[in-house]
Amino acid sequence: MKDSITIYSKRGCVYCDRAKNLLNEKDISFHEVMVDTSDQRAVSELQEKTGMRTFPQILIGNELLGGFAELSELEQKNGLIEFK
Repeated sequence: MKDSITIYSKRGCVYCDRAKNLLNEKDISFHEVMVDTSDQRAVSELQEKTGMRTFPQILIGNELLGGFAELSELEQKNGLIEFK
């Protein structure tokens, strides 16, 4: 079974939108978790989990891929094919 993709995003985040658009264009399903950045507890928990402070934060299974740049790089290497 292939790992699932989870995107932690926030409203108004251009790179979050780009990541979701890329996956949608490739017809790859993902789970989105919208983070309310005013909820400091949720933000702190996410930062502790991933070590990142920026958005989006993209996980494949339980492993952190990174943000939009890393997702785009993976796509350029045809690494998203396994998620179709």
